[in-house]
Amino acid sequence: GNGASPCLRMCPTTALRIRLQTETEGGPIVDEAQCLGCGLCAAICPTPALENPDRTELLSQIDECLGASSEFRLACGNAAPNDPKQLANTGWVPCLGAIDEDALIHAVANGATSIRLDDRSCVGCSLHRGLALAHRTVKRVRKLLSLYGIRPTIRFESRLANNGLASRACKKSTLPRAKN
Repeated sequence: GNGASPCLRMCPTTALRIRLQTETEGGPIVDEAQCLGCGLCAAICPTPALENPDRTELLSQIDECLGASSEFRLACGNAAPNDPKQLANTGWVPCLGAIDEDALIHAVANGATSIRLDDRSCVGCSLHRGLALAHRTVKRVRKLLSLYGIRPTIRFESRLANNGLASRACKKSTLPRAKN
């Protein structure tokens, strides 16, 4: 049934519904009024039925960061740095859970040797499920790349020194869209 869909379970609101398959239509329906635009549904969806419109922007940010260094960080848009120097070489996403395997593999394939995921603002965030998804994604990427002898550093910043970033509820971002 619809309740078994990982996309529905991951949605932090009731913005996503699944239309039953008929001859002419079926699939996801996103209620734009309720959607936060976090991208979690698209990241966990086992089919290509949902797409994250921020994905192209994320890949562009990764490429831009890699143009400057083989080391960069990805952070939630709510991880507003106290120090402007922290803005350097950072890609921004609505939620760390929206980062999928393809984005991390894209980064490694294009020269990333160290990727830091800034999860310090995840504590207390209304999208806390996204952090667990991000940890699973990183684990899968590490396992897949290790099969080819590739072992980049991919780590979460909560394991590093905390510089006092405040946690905040996530704000509305660009909306995931059902593919036509």
